[in-house]
Amino acid sequence: MHSLLADERDAIIALFDAWSDIDRSHRKLAYRGSYEQLVWVSPATVRRVLAANGLVLRRPRRAARSQRRPFPQWATYTKHSIWIYDVTHFAGCPRVAVITIMDLVTRKWICEVVSGEETGTQVQAAFCDALELEGLDELVAERQDSVALSDAVRRPILLAVSDNGPQMTCGSTREFIAMCAIGQHFGRPGTPTDQAEVPVVEDAGGTRQRSSRGRFCPARGPAGGPKVRRCCTARGRSHHRWRPR
Repeated sequence: MHSLLADERDAIIALFDAWSDIDRSHRKLAYRGSYEQLVWVSPATVRRVLAANGLVLRRPRRAARSQRRPFPQWATYTKHSIWIYDVTHFAGCPRVAVITIMDLVTRKWICEVVSGEETGTQVQAAFCDALELEGLDELVAERQDSVALSDAVRRPILLAVSDNGPQMTCGSTREFIAMCAIGQHFGRPGTPTDQAEVPVVEDAGGTRQRSSRGRFCPARGPAGGPKVRRCCTARGRSHHRWRPR
C-alpha cells in the first residue's frame, strides 16, 4: 500500500536526469518534483531511489583559493616606507572614532585623529597631519609640482596598508591618496590573515580589550571627545616608551 510505484521511480530518475546539474541535493530534487507536478515523494525516498540505481549527485567544484597579494617590490621594510592605519573605538566611548597611523617597520605612533564620524574626510586629515609631522609634505608638494618624472621618481612615496573599511576604499580617499603619491594596499575581503598588520594599531591603542570597561579611556557619554583625545596622546607616549627600537 505504501510502496513506490514503477511510474514514481521512473519519474525520480527522469527528475535526476533533467535537474541534477542545478538541484545538487536530494532535498531540492524532491521539492522540484512537487513544483513541477511530476512526483510527490519525500527527500529520503529520492535518496534511496538514486542510491539503488547507482546515481550520485555531484557537488559543484569549489572555487580556487585566491592568493594573498604581496606588497609591491618598491615597498621596502625601512622607515617611512610602509604605514598602517585603521579606525577604531574605545569601549568607554563607542560614539567617538579614532583614526591612527603608525609606521609598520619602526612601530612609531605617528598621529591620531579623534572625531564623531569615520569617513574619508577624517582619513585625509590624518594623512595630512602625518605627512607634516614626518616632514614628507614638502616631498609631496614637489611631486605635485613636477610635470615630467622619471620611472624611479614616479614611484609612490610610501605604501598605506589598511583593511577594507568603507572610509579607506571610498573614491575620495583613493583620489587624495593618489594625489599625495601614496600607494594603497588592501587584503582580501573576509580574510583576516591578510590584514594581520592592521590590528597592531588597535593593540597599541589598547582599544581591542573591550572587557576593560574603559580602562584605557575613562570617557563616557557623547561629550567624551576631548577625553578620548587626551587618552590617545597618553597611549601614544606610552607606546613610544615601550616600542622596540
